[in-house]
Amino acid sequence: MGLKILLISKMKIIGLNLVTLLTFLLLGLYFIRAVSSTTDTYWHLAIGRQVWQTKAIPKVDDFVYGRSDRRFTSTEWLSGLIYYFIVKTFGFEGLVVLRVITGITALILLYLSLRLITANNLLINLGIVLAGYILAYRLYDRPENFSFVFLVFVNYLCFYYYLKKRLSITFCLLPLIFLLWPNIHAFATVGLGILIFYSILFFLEEATGHQKRARLYLWGVIFLLSIIASVIQYKKIFFIFGFQKGVDFGIGEFMSLWQRIFLNEGYDFFNQISLHIYLYLLILILYLIFFIIFLKKQQKSVFKIFIFIFYFGVLLSPLKAYRLIPMAILISMPLLFDFVHQVLPSKIIIRLPLFIKIIYGLAILIIISSILLQRIVGSREYSYLTFVQTSANSSEQEPVGVSNILWKPNFPQKAPQIVASSLNSKHLFTSLYWNNYFIWNLPQVKVYSDVEQENRTQEDFDEEKIMQEGGKDWQIFLQKYNIDTVVNSQFFVFWLNNTSVYQLPNWKLVFVDDVFAVYAREDIIKSLLVDLSVIQPELPTAFKFKDENQEKAIIQLQNLLRFDSKNGFARSQLIQYYRDYDSTKAKSLAEESRKLLPEDPLFSLHLAEISANSGNCRQAKEFGEEAKIKSHHNIIISIELEKALGRCN
Repeated sequence: MGLKILLISKMKIIGLNLVTLLTFLLLGLYFIRAVSSTTDTYWHLAIGRQVWQTKAIPKVDDFVYGRSDRRFTSTEWLSGLIYYFIVKTFGFEGLVVLRVITGITALILLYLSLRLITANNLLINLGIVLAGYILAYRLYDRPENFSFVFLVFVNYLCFYYYLKKRLSITFCLLPLIFLLWPNIHAFATVGLGILIFYSILFFLEEATGHQKRARLYLWGVIFLLSIIASVIQYKKIFFIFGFQKGVDFGIGEFMSLWQRIFLNEGYDFFNQISLHIYLYLLILILYLIFFIIFLKKQQKSVFKIFIFIFYFGVLLSPLKAYRLIPMAILISMPLLFDFVHQVLPSKIIIRLPLFIKIIYGLAILIIISSILLQRIVGSREYSYLTFVQTSANSSEQEPVGVSNILWKPNFPQKAPQIVASSLNSKHLFTSLYWNNYFIWNLPQVKVYSDVEQENRTQEDFDEEKIMQEGGKDWQIFLQKYNIDTVVNSQFFVFWLNNTSVYQLPNWKLVFVDDVFAVYAREDIIKSLLVDLSVIQPELPTAFKFKDENQEKAIIQLQNLLRFDSKNGFARSQLIQYYRDYDSTKAKSLAEESRKLLPEDPLFSLHLAEISANSGNCRQAKEFGEEAKIKSHHNIIISIELEKALGRCN
């Protein structure tokens, strides 16, 4: 009987450990499939290349022409160098591996922190999967990933000493970490704050006789060495406080939580808030509830209240900058578990496993769905408000829907090759998000701005916006900065740029696809890959050419398609043209395009239109549903479908 109980107990432990292992494996796959590189990645790669080539830490931003003060404090040169060597050795797949390593390492350290509080693996797994889901929102291939590891590590060591009252041998690594960290990412300041807080706490406990801790003197020595390692790099440590106040950066990373929530001015409000924001607010509420219960049930310890206030401050930091949500959750979750462990009655604890299993199962389902869909399920980070004119004669605009652009590439992947082969570009202007992509891929070309924002002025932000939108006096700034190349974005692309150089007589369209359009000043054009003299991507009409140029435009589009067989712009234009003159040819090209570019909903839309025109309403509706699903119910796609399917009623 005793042996049977022992075996059952062992099986439960093995089972729970197996669940933990599978949880980490799923999260690793989730970080591979649902997370991608961001614009910052390319800037850091370029910095790493510069450090390697010059053998010096950069102090001047040589990538840009758009601001007079190009000095900056390089707090991330070391991570850029690491990224550069990884890409140089293993390609961009190496960055994916590094992303998984840093993400899983941070979660393993969080797991160890939670194990200090409870042996309930099921509850810990729930915490890990929720933290992992939220972490993915910031786990881009950028230096912040290293900070996640360091922050959780510092927090774990401090929490370990707080609960166990003895030092871990790994505590001796802290001076080295704080020596390197200011050169890797600016969150070294946050890690130092955690260390200073616990040092004050421990020495106050010692001074008041409240608590005696083994080897506190060693803690003091390690703490002092860590402070020295940080202070000798004071410019980098205090870099995080150096951003200019009063400057509207116009960048999502600098938004407060409330700015992010009201990004769409209340339109389709609840649908446009990402799931991780709801989870954050829930955790914030739970934190307060359990602390209030703790105060009522336990003796009011000044030191425990002190700890609560500190972590509550950390948990409130996303209200100022919503990008801090993952960091705040990773740091504060152990204390939340500690409160839960101390205040929940045993009767409730007995009933918890079923509830935890349900929540854990739902969280795992979201992770698996994200893996299959290759995007974070519940994310609305790529949402924006779509506007259309109320009438053909009205300049007023009103919101008609909110769209998630998920089928277009994040970057103009063919543009660097086009620029390098056709142009002698020196100063390129494009979307703020695309600038860093060109910095990495075209090292000989300067862009208007990059990720370095701390020395930018409101004036240069305003000038950039005027040029991006073709605003008042945009041509003056074009001449001021001697801009010779412009890369505009196409319709349905999230990162907008619409510099109106197509209005100028000495500028030409060099290349166009469904993501971008390259324009250049005539004096820097080496050769034209394709003649696009009558193609006008800026036209608000379905056809991007004028009626009188139709015959020539079709020849140019056919030549563009021969040059670039996957050119979605040429394919869509030709399908629409053939639809009116040769439906068989239109259908054949649409079917071919749907296979070549399977993620693009436009070709399913075209097939729905063609089927509706031919009276095949059943097939039209099938293609219509496919277009809606592929576009994630984009409002513009839905409007066009209504027009097409209206012929079937």
